[in-house]
Amino acid sequence: MANYRQLFFYSCILACFFFSRPAFATFIEKGDAMGYQYTITILNDTRQWHVEYENKEHLIDENADNISNLEAYRTLIRWMAQQTLEMTLQAIFIVLFIITSVILCLYNPALLKHPFVLIVSFTCVFILYSLFTNLDSLRENNANVRYYHLLLTQ
Repeated sequence: MANYRQLFFYSCILACFFFSRPAFATFIEKGDAMGYQYTITILNDTRQWHVEYENKEHLIDENADNISNLEAYRTLIRWMAQQTLEMTLQAIFIVLFIITSVILCLYNPALLKHPFVLIVSFTCVFILYSLFTNLDSLRENNANVRYYHLLLTQ
């Protein structure tokens, strides 16, 4: 009889552990670009945003008033991260392209009289134009992210 009481007691304790809901934060998403960072978590059915810039962290609860600003902030940070990657790849490509072209022209000077130089020049100009266009867009997005960061944290 005592064994059944102990079994019932331990079953009740285990049921309390299984049916009680712990207050653990569920990680949703994290993003960062050019010093701006955000982390989205869910705690007790509310979405919380941890927004950080220059080691200043702010905790923002998502609600109907600030959801559009938070989504714009997240979108701009994603774009900035993508543009930074694109610019890095373009810079690497143009450096490799110029180095390869110089090496080919040094080993085969006849290429200097060939349309090869014109093709290389147009390609480099196109890549540089694309690089500077991305740089201008990145500056604009950086200003927009700064605006939304100030709007959310003040």
